Amino acid sequence: MQSERAKRNTDEPEFQKTILIADPQNSQASNLKQILEHMGHRVLLAKDVEAAAHHITTSPIDYCITELRFEDGKGHDILRLLAVHRPAC
Repeated sequence: MQSERAKRNTDEPEFQKTILIADPQNSQASNLKQILEHMGHRVLLAKDVEAAAHHITTSPIDYCITELRFEDGKGHDILRLLAVHRPAC
């Protein structure tokens, strides 16, 4: 079975990482997204736990930056999902 990293496009720069930013305040996340993308990283944004869960189950994720409070759950819910679906994150 191929690892997640092996499944990725081999044309991507080796330093590029996929970073999930889960934050209900999109303006702050958007600023951070621009900075990280400028550094060459792929950034996924989630405004709620449900959107973060979708990214976690459908995309390889190297790092996650999360707020702790969401209307539909807590940042701890996101961390639990990562532990199950993306333990290397």
